[in-house]
Amino acid sequence: MCTLSEGVSPGTSRLWCGAVACGSERLFTRGGSGGMGYPRLGGEGGKGGDVWVVAHKKMTLKQLKDKYPQKRFVAGEGANSRVSALKGSRGKDCEIPVPVGISVTDENGKVIDSQMQENPLC
Repeated sequence: MCTLSEGVSPGTSRLWCGAVACGSERLFTRGGSGGMGYPRLGGEGGKGGDVWVVAHKKMTLKQLKDKYPQKRFVAGEGANSRVSALKGSRGKDCEIPVPVGISVTDENGKVIDSQMQENPLC
């Protein structure tokens, strides 16, 4: 469980799973689970996707609440390995666009990223 609060560290933060709150708004996040391997042939399941919090200059808290009323952000699951593909494909990442200046904390109040700035690569 994580918390977003307004408040400008790199422009992205990775969340593994839990919830994020925007003021009094709570968003639930979950990283994708990994795929199953094919042990007899040394296969390896794909890695589950990650949930990323990315600061955007033009995003506001109201836009975030309006755009994502379901309040759930779940990354994709990794694919299982199989005989024709011993390495499973990676799960799709999930991105949460937030306003610049948001602080991200976990359910215990520990700061994950404080006062996020816009990612210059976006």
